[in-house]
Amino acid sequence: MIKTSAEKIVENFYDYFNSSQLEKLYTLISDDITHEINYGGIEKGKAKFIEHIVLTKKHFDEKLYDFIFMTSKDDKSVTTRFKVKGKYIYTDPAFVPAKGQTYELTVMNYFEIEHGKIIAGRCWFDESEFEQQIKNQEQVA
Repeated sequence: MIKTSAEKIVENFYDYFNSSQLEKLYTLISDDITHEINYGGIEKGKAKFIEHIVLTKKHFDEKLYDFIFMTSKDDKSVTTRFKVKGKYIYTDPAFVPAKGQTYELTVMNYFEIEHGKIIAGRCWFDESEFEQQIKNQEQVA
């Protein structure tokens, strides 16, 4: 199957995230990106998006896998469903103390693409499921 240009941009985004090639990941982001997370509101601008990625990488060691891509006919939006396998490595004040707890979640993202850049990203996952997984682990990974 031939990938659309929007799908390739999003695929590169995930590849760069997984391999921690963050400078390359940031080249895919528009300066005026709108970033919405189901538990965290809406942030605007590339600087806020970069801050989010930096904090994510600081607190969590994550690998994304098992992707399903759905691309609009006009090649301007891509929705993905994937799994994330992670380890909670540095305490985030919003959650219980980090002790190396592991977790696995299903995530959905929606991206809008314009002029070869991601101009909007929305992320949905079950935060309560995440909290239960890290809270209930008796065994530290």
